[in-house]
Amino acid sequence: MVNEAFSILSDEERTTKLKTVLKNRSGGYITEEEIKAIMAFVSLQKQYVIRIYNEPNEFRKSLVLADPGRSQTILGSAIAGVPGLSDRYFNGSHAAAYVTRNSVDIIHIYIPQSRIRKGEA
Repeated sequence: MVNEAFSILSDEERTTKLKTVLKNRSGGYITEEEIKAIMAFVSLQKQYVIRIYNEPNEFRKSLVLADPGRSQTILGSAIAGVPGLSDRYFNGSHAAAYVTRNSVDIIHIYIPQSRIRKGEA
């Protein structure tokens, strides 16, 4: 489903909106560099659901369950949909992100608990 208001925005307005949503949904704990990495990967012509994970096991579980043919790593050591590799290579001490493309496209973002405890962004 496409939001009509979003569909008439310019690319510049969509970029601003997505950056703002990423910052807000992450509680300000996602860095500018991480936002740039995500922005370089996603299409501004699409709308995304954004899922934020703070628990490494929850993110790891989403990685293992992801369809490898419809998922792609954006940031960090997130290998989606490959049991064994998904578990082995994910490092819970660093931010990670991947996107799944289905009827609803989803950006999955992991923010380490240590960053939240320290209040780093």
